[in-house]
Amino acid sequence: MQVAKTISENASEGCRVCRWGGEEILIFIPENETVTYEVAEKIRQSIEQIRVPFSTDYVSVTMTFGIAEYSPGLPFNKLVSIADNRLYYGKRHGKNQVVSETPDEQTH
Repeated sequence: MQVAKTISENASEGCRVCRWGGEEILIFIPENETVTYEVAEKIRQSIEQIRVPFSTDYVSVTMTFGIAEYSPGLPFNKLVSIADNRLYYGKRHGKNQVVSETPDEQTH
C-alpha cells in the first residue's frame, strides 16, 4: 500500500498506473523519454526512502524501472517488451535503478 501511495504521490499529472503481472507495475507517462526518466527516478528515490514497520524492525523497499518511449506504429506489446527487457537488465545489473537503454541497444 505504501509503494502504491508513493507512486501516486510522485507521478506526474496524466499518468496512469496499473499492476502488470506479479510484482510488475506499468506507469504510462504522457511525456517524452527525458521527462519519463525524471519521473521514474523521482518515484524510485521516493520508494527507496520507505521504511515499513515489521515486528521489531523496519523493511525497506526498492524498485527497478525499465522505460520505453512510444513511437507511432509501435505495437503495445512491443513497447511493453522493450520496457520489460530494460527492467530485467536493471535487475541483473544492480537493481534499484531506472534503465532507458541497455548496452546492446547502443550498438545497434
